[in-house]
Amino acid sequence: MPKAKQGPVEMSLDRIKARIKATRQAGARAGIYMHLVALDDGSKELFARLSDARLVTPDGQPMKFYWQGIDVKGTAWQMSMAAPEWRAHLLEQARWIMEILQPDAIVIDETFAGLGYDEHPQRRGPLSAHAMRFFKEIRAVVRSFGKDRAVLASDVGMSAFALWADGEAGDHAYPPLLGDPEYRRSPTRYRAVLDNKPWLPCAWNSTKFWDEQMDLARKASAGVGLTNGLIETTGLHRLPPKMRSKMLADIATLFAT
Repeated sequence: MPKAKQGPVEMSLDRIKARIKATRQAGARAGIYMHLVALDDGSKELFARLSDARLVTPDGQPMKFYWQGIDVKGTAWQMSMAAPEWRAHLLEQARWIMEILQPDAIVIDETFAGLGYDEHPQRRGPLSAHAMRFFKEIRAVVRSFGKDRAVLASDVGMSAFALWADGEAGDHAYPPLLGDPEYRRSPTRYRAVLDNKPWLPCAWNSTKFWDEQMDLARKASAGVGLTNGLIETTGLHRLPPKMRSKMLADIATLFAT
């Protein structure tokens, strides 16, 4: 991340492939993260080509994205799912991911990009129909590499685009979501979107919301997240032994007959 105190992490395609291989050797499936919503103008050539695909607000101005974090080089702008060139860019990225890295799944984050309205004069209107079409298209791309490949939405209970995906894998470990008892009340409302599709959430605050994660797992067969690489960065292996033992023991209860 370019603005991190430790400097940007070194990454390569070979390193990503090695992590996918290690994940499978551990008995799990490997997914690659994508998001729908933002473009960093620090990517100068790409931004020059896609700048007109930014979401336009009622005052006629392009909309800055709320997240301007350590992974942003310049300024992040909110993009419009109504812009054909933005959707085509995302589909191209997905195709390259599947061709080069060959993961088991692509996780589509920030699906709220498909909610709301775009005031751009050439495409003025709601975004949801364009997002629905996009999910159908990206699922076709991913599954063209194998019927066992999956697209997982990151709705975090705020949208319902998992209807056109194979499951959900968002991070809902926030006080207004997982932290709210109404979010977890049985029957859990978001299950109406998923039906029998898998619910595999991750969690920036995995230990902070551990009891809430277990509560939802027991009520709605949702997965429990152990890390998301930011905020709580230790992963399960480097947690204090007492907390690690509690989490493993709690997970074991989910499989008790």
